[in-house]
Amino acid sequence: MRSGVLLLLLTFGAGCQTAMMPFSQEHVEMREYKPLSVPSATPVRARWIRLQRLAAEEAWRLETFDETRGLMIAARPSNDSNEIREHLRIVLRPESTEISVQTEILEDGEWDTRDLTCGKYEYSRESEIALKLDTTTGY
Repeated sequence: MRSGVLLLLLTFGAGCQTAMMPFSQEHVEMREYKPLSVPSATPVRARWIRLQRLAAEEAWRLETFDETRGLMIAARPSNDSNEIREHLRIVLRPESTEISVQTEILEDGEWDTRDLTCGKYEYSRESEIALKLDTTTGY
């Protein structure tokens, strides 16, 4: 499943015209990626503990880990290639959780973010993470 989602994200990053047939204007418009923000009734401390566990389980490489600001930025290598990784930015607020997941590709020694999407973005990976952090999420 994860490799299928990764392939789908890479297809979108490669260009809308090759990703799908243009059935409507929504399918061909390029849109800036916006993080998923979901309401939460679970205390920040409980979500922070779950986030730490998830990061350890999935072997995320932490870039920023600031509990006082409720911010975690991390990267996770792809199982398919050393030149593809998932870049995560998670912000825990008292009443919500914000999750950003972007695919990055190693090009000329630099990580290039694919942050444009075609049409409607599905937020499948972001939703998966949100559910693991907050059992009260009902979207």
